[in-house]
Amino acid sequence: MAATTVTSAIPNPPVLNQNNYEDWSFRVKLYFLAEDLWDVVEATTEPPKPEDGEAEFKAWRKKDAKALIVIQNYCGSANYSLIWGTKTAKAAWETLAEKLKPAQEELFPLVPREDLNIIPTSNDGNESNTSDFNEFALHQPFIDNVVEGDWDLAKEYLSRNPEAIRERGSISGLTALHLAVSLGYVNMAKALVELMTEEDLEIQDANGLTVMACAATKGITQLAKCITEKNKKLLSLPYPPQNFIPLLTAYFIGHWELARYLYSVTPLEALLQDNGCGGSEIVSESFRAKKFDIALDLLQRCPNLALAKGYSGLTPLQMCASIRSGFLSGTHLNFWQQWIYDR
Repeated sequence: MAATTVTSAIPNPPVLNQNNYEDWSFRVKLYFLAEDLWDVVEATTEPPKPEDGEAEFKAWRKKDAKALIVIQNYCGSANYSLIWGTKTAKAAWETLAEKLKPAQEELFPLVPREDLNIIPTSNDGNESNTSDFNEFALHQPFIDNVVEGDWDLAKEYLSRNPEAIRERGSISGLTALHLAVSLGYVNMAKALVELMTEEDLEIQDANGLTVMACAATKGITQLAKCITEKNKKLLSLPYPPQNFIPLLTAYFIGHWELARYLYSVTPLEALLQDNGCGGSEIVSESFRAKKFDIALDLLQRCPNLALAKGYSGLTPLQMCASIRSGFLSGTHLNFWQQWIYDR
């Protein structure tokens, strides 16, 4: 009997190493979404058992095996030992995440305050409380106020040192606004936006992220609106590592309220960059999430996107064909549903 060959639609498939987990996991997840396999990886319930129904169990087992093979093929020989013996794709995925996903402090490495050779003082002249972000040589007290969520003290400091609002951390590149957004201080972040110039909002951290990118990741719609009102250019500004615009980030994470808002204000030209990859992914993701109104609207505005390849290497048409649950013929029907469908 000929061996079964599992082909991959991952364009230029990356091999996982110690330094690229974020990029690797993102691209493999895209492939799983395109192949309708992600549900077995992110499952929060127990997988079906043979006694639950043979057909259901076999369907799950087939999808799980496909996903597991992809993970095994692209985890790299150095990492294969980490998942050797794992029985499911979910277990393999979670093991690799546990071992290789960088911690937040690794993404934004911080240095001890004493290494900066400064002893910051607080507003009252005393030594400032220790902060988790000890890399602001000029205005550490202000950053401490922001991290602690104390807008009154932060505002008072800014009244005397307005330039503090744009100081970047010496290691992370973060500004006070980046921190406020990341910590979820929406009102403080909105107040900081009002005090910043259009150019200030384009400041990027060490990873190349603007505050709009941070807002898209966090899914904070009202903050995205506030930023957009002051600087619309950020809607079209891509950022690493995937070179996405904020709209794409919101879509892939599933922040649908924010995604709908960003879709309403993002220029169509931004979705047609890179041969329409971004627009193609918006259509595909909308179909996958059954947000058909968005997909239809975008296809009406730009019909060519139906055949444009997205970042996963698939077109929206191919994505639709791969989603069995999107068609009645691919869904188990009860007697009366089948009778009505056949009529």
